[in-house]
Amino acid sequence: MVGLSRTVPVNYANKRALYRLQKALGQTLLDPPNVAGWKGHKNWIDVNTIVVRLKLPSLLLNGGLIALDDGVDNMRRQFFNKNKIKLPLRTTPDWETFQRAYKNVSHHDLISVLLNGKMNSGTLTYLKSFDKSSKQNYCIQLMSLPEYQMC
Repeated sequence: MVGLSRTVPVNYANKRALYRLQKALGQTLLDPPNVAGWKGHKNWIDVNTIVVRLKLPSLLLNGGLIALDDGVDNMRRQFFNKNKIKLPLRTTPDWETFQRAYKNVSHHDLISVLLNGKMNSGTLTYLKSFDKSSKQNYCIQLMSLPEYQMC
């Protein structure tokens, strides 16, 4: 959540929801389990938190919708608006700050900024299918990959 917020600053409408989300992920900021802190690398990801972690960029940066270019996102957004469904965690991402900070960063370079580490061939092939027309949506797509969670 900290890394995501450094890339795209996020304002939270309900600060308590932010705390509950941190608890659900098993890593409450400034409250480690002991003096050694949290175990590193893959130890903090388990079957209970991986789905939330993969959906988190979409939830925080795109109103709970995954940035896909399939026409379904627009239908979902219209459904939420029409039925006045309130998402459990309302946020306001600061995309202007993101755009200024990454103005001169190409899509290819955004991969190396957000996904440091070795990627398998399946992920590399999957990256080619991402929509590159919007750097904002591309960022959300990259942050929704398991490799982003492992950084």
